[in-house]
Amino acid sequence: MLEGVYSHLSSSPDLNAASNCLQFNCFKKAVNFIQDSNIKLHFLNSGGILNFKNNIYDAVRPGIIIYGISPIKNNKNLKPVMELKAPVVLIKNIFKGESIGYDSAYTASKNMTIAIVQCGYADGLNKNFEKKGVVFYKNNEFEILGKISMDLFVVNCSNYKLKINDELTIWGGENCKSKLEHISSIHNSIPYIYLTSLSRRVKREYIEK
Repeated sequence: MLEGVYSHLSSSPDLNAASNCLQFNCFKKAVNFIQDSNIKLHFLNSGGILNFKNNIYDAVRPGIIIYGISPIKNNKNLKPVMELKAPVVLIKNIFKGESIGYDSAYTASKNMTIAIVQCGYADGLNKNFEKKGVVFYKNNEFEILGKISMDLFVVNCSNYKLKINDELTIWGGENCKSKLEHISSIHNSIPYIYLTSLSRRVKREYIEK
């Protein structure tokens, strides 16, 4: 006995993709052919819910948006429910001309104060953060310096006095620049990559409100 019919948009984040119209038309033809008012119909994933509200049937399949993340772009109606944070484990001063990280990828152009933060690519920190990467603490923005290593990364904290055990926000949180939609757009990526890359050694804390 047939209980339901569903499909899935291949290009739901793209409002103007021709394939969306084709899929909607094929779905409608299939439903009309069946001619059974008792079957349950659902078509829309997260991107479809945001882009194609007129095509909601009996149910929808929200995925990434239940975590407060849009697959399309920043959405003011969505509030992230996850935040990746990591603690400062060392503060030190370096001098002009000294280099930081593997391959000496960053050389200080002046004397500066840096903080070493306990998170790296083994935790799931995407190495895209080596390119114009920033992290946040109390609305302050800190530039990532040099290459991200397996367990650590370095930030410039010359303009703000960070302390040992201060927890910096890598993504998530309240700052619009820390939202995964913003970060992924900078690196020509998608938010899903950052969410699914977290390793088991990252501590999960669940907060009930």
